[in-house]
Amino acid sequence: MTRAVAHVMTPTNLIAALCAFQTHRKQGKTKSKLVVLLENGHAPDDVTLAAANVLKAMVRELEFVDKLLVLTIADRAKMGLQSNGRLAEQEVISFVGSPNIDTIFYPHDLSSDIVPSLLDAYPNSRLICTGDGFGQVLLRNDHLQFLGIEPEEEQQERGVLSRVVDRLRSLPIVGGSRRRRRKAGSLLPDQCALVLPVDHSGGIADQIPLTVCPREVVGDTIDAVIRSCRALTSYLEEISKSYPSSSCALLLPDNFHDAGIISEQNEIAFLAEAIRRHCAPGSGVLIKPHPNGRFRHAPHLQAALGGAFAIHEVNADWQRYPIELWRDFLKSRTVIAPGHAALTLKYLYDVDVAQPLDESSIRLYFPEQYRAFLVHAVDLTMAPLERLSEWDRKTYLYKGYKMNPAA
Repeated sequence: MTRAVAHVMTPTNLIAALCAFQTHRKQGKTKSKLVVLLENGHAPDDVTLAAANVLKAMVRELEFVDKLLVLTIADRAKMGLQSNGRLAEQEVISFVGSPNIDTIFYPHDLSSDIVPSLLDAYPNSRLICTGDGFGQVLLRNDHLQFLGIEPEEEQQERGVLSRVVDRLRSLPIVGGSRRRRRKAGSLLPDQCALVLPVDHSGGIADQIPLTVCPREVVGDTIDAVIRSCRALTSYLEEISKSYPSSSCALLLPDNFHDAGIISEQNEIAFLAEAIRRHCAPGSGVLIKPHPNGRFRHAPHLQAALGGAFAIHEVNADWQRYPIELWRDFLKSRTVIAPGHAALTLKYLYDVDVAQPLDESSIRLYFPEQYRAFLVHAVDLTMAPLERLSEWDRKTYLYKGYKMNPAA
């Protein structure tokens, strides 16, 4: 029986892939069932395995998902490699468990070489990009430049981010299959299937066919995933009693400190200022850390705020679930988030997210070498958000940004 494969790196990638697959299914473009392949090229195995537990809950009751596969660094070390450094074709076919794959869904080609390995094993498959987050697409070299990294540039700093960059540079250029087109070091997909289409640099929108996942399909797919996550639903029902929306905000910090971008002191100062700005004194704040975050904010923020707010933090069992699955908990609640959630939550649930990052806070709390990156990252959330109400849901919501004047 023919199968489709969805390569994902995070639980959020999985939601986007499920929406893309269901869109193709309802359009009659595939009759396959879906194999989900979790592989994150630069993540330690403990992070990958923790994400796998979340993915298992997310797909447990989805009839169109055939199975979930997890490929860790340790697993890869046991598998045979080709001369180009990619996994051997038979190793891939054996691992996937099917000789017939008609479609490969993938988020981006920046930090993993599993997609070209899949293409080597299944050269006649269609390649469909589902985008990072819920639909951000960009070419590999543009992605590096967006992070403030020239493709051949030497990196001097030695934090977590720089080790990731080293890993990115060590990967073979994606696009080894003879039939695939390449541009700017990137593999060009046959199609993009995106929930919220945002083309960072304008390099993909004009040359790759686009399917926008219909709002109804997206809603039905997320509803099905929420129903599958029974333990999360029970947890959210319980904490809603302790942290009512009328008196407790939800804070979604990014992983700036864990990534080595910002000091612990500045991260706490930045978040404390965001709480003072958006929350009433005496109210509560529940922190849902970044899915891969290790730094615990609550005790530091409690001390920094001098007891003016009641600060609480969810544990790692729940922080890894995408915020888009916290639907009922978000109702009538103040949500503070510096990341992409401002766009996705507005689109899905009409939640207006407070954005604590602006040019003033970036200059105040962040090192100079990261400021341009952060300004543009905010632009790539807020500019599409401004266009959302007038978007036709057929074309790109946003394309091109000012780091690329030619876009």
